[in-house]
Amino acid sequence: MISVATAATIILAASLLMLGDIANAGDRPKVDPPKQIAAAPKRLDLRAPDITKVFSPAQLNEVLSKALDPRIEEVEVEGRRSGQPVPPSSPTVWPAIAAPFWAVMHPTQSWRIVAPMPPDQASRVGNAAPDATDPSRAVPIPR
Repeated sequence: MISVATAATIILAASLLMLGDIANAGDRPKVDPPKQIAAAPKRLDLRAPDITKVFSPAQLNEVLSKALDPRIEEVEVEGRRSGQPVPPSSPTVWPAIAAPFWAVMHPTQSWRIVAPMPPDQASRVGNAAPDATDPSRAVPIPR
């Protein structure tokens, strides 16, 4: 419990703080109300352009010459054939009992034997399409 003297001191300090705040209220700058916008903002035209308009090769070259940087001549991108698997960017850890031996040979990557499979390797596991003609496949029972 608080003594009477302590409670009186707290009440006196709070009242002095409030009186000081009321006395300084005249010194604060007055805030003007927000000004009204004279005109409504212009609406955006989000309609699709006319796709039936045909441009001549000269018009296309003119637009492209303005849009492209003349210092850039061409860009060559190397790719891979579709169907070829992407090589993993993370090392392939040996599974099961061979994992500790792999960790000894790769000490800086040894933490990978206890970590989950990285996403670039997980995409290769279990991606075979289900075979509808497989006789061991479970058949759902209609209800």
